[in-house]
Order: sequence, then C-alpha cells, then structure tokens
Amino acid sequence: MDQFLNVLNSVVENNRTTLEENQVSSFVGWWHNSWVLKLQKKGWSSSALHENPIHSGIFFSVWLGEKDLEKSIFNYNIHALKLRALEGYTIKSREFADDFRSAFAHDQSSWKNVSVGYGPLTLMQGYMPLVQESFEKDVDHLVKKFIPLCPIVDQLLAVRKKAK
Repeated sequence: MDQFLNVLNSVVENNRTTLEENQVSSFVGWWHNSWVLKLQKKGWSSSALHENPIHSGIFFSVWLGEKDLEKSIFNYNIHALKLRALEGYTIKSREFADDFRSAFAHDQSSWKNVSVGYGPLTLMQGYMPLVQESFEKDVDHLVKKFIPLCPIVDQLLAVRKKAK
C-alpha cells in the first residue's frame, strides 16, 4: 500500500514549483488510518504544517483509507479548523465558511461529487472514483484545481486581519 504514498509524493514533486510559487506547504503520510496529502499555504495556520499536519488552520486534503478502498473511492476537502486561534485575525467560523462557499459557488460545479453542506469546519468536501490507472492524474488534477482557490482564502483572511 506504499503505492498510495508514492503516488501522493509524486504529485507533490510534479507540482513543486507551483506549490513553492504559491507558498503552499505539503505533508504526505499515514494519518488516522488513511493515506493523506495535505496542502496549506503559509499563514493559514499558527503552526507549521509538518509540525501539526491536521489540527489547525485552513488546509486542502486528499485521502483514502481501507474503507475507501472497499468502495473504490478517494476523498478530498478543505478544512478550516480552530480559526479563532489563528494569530492576527478575528474570525467567526460560520461567517468564514459562508463567505468561502459564496465565492466557491461559481466553480463548484467543476468539482466532482463535491458538497458544501457541512458545518463550518469543512468548507467543501467531495470524492472521486479510485481508478488505479488514473489515480495520480486525478490527484494531480485536484491539486491544480486547489491552487486557484488560494487567493479566495487569502482575501477572506485579509478582511479579517486584526488592526495593529
């Protein structure tokens, strides 16, 4: 099953230049019984992604676990966890989620099997069919679709920045 970690690492390496240009950090590993790829822009969390890859801030994830393998799917989402603790900002989670979803609405139909019908911690979530032959291409496609969402999150954070 290291094949999934190898694919996720390959996607990161193939997108390294774009990720660096957009100041996006990555984490690939095994977390909570799932193979996972996390992407997070610098400034979207109070802690570094590699120090605490799941517990805070705004991040994009692609993951699959054993149960997903049985269903032949893999998942993706954007989480916004513990935003009130994000240093330098005054953020109400529900308002942030609503504003993100309003901005995301114009592109939502281009994301396969996506929903925004979650609480404020999950800004959007979807799944895709797990096809071994196209898994790397499918994950790569999701990473490339995530990058244009970064300015939306940046703008939503900018208007919530605390005055000095």
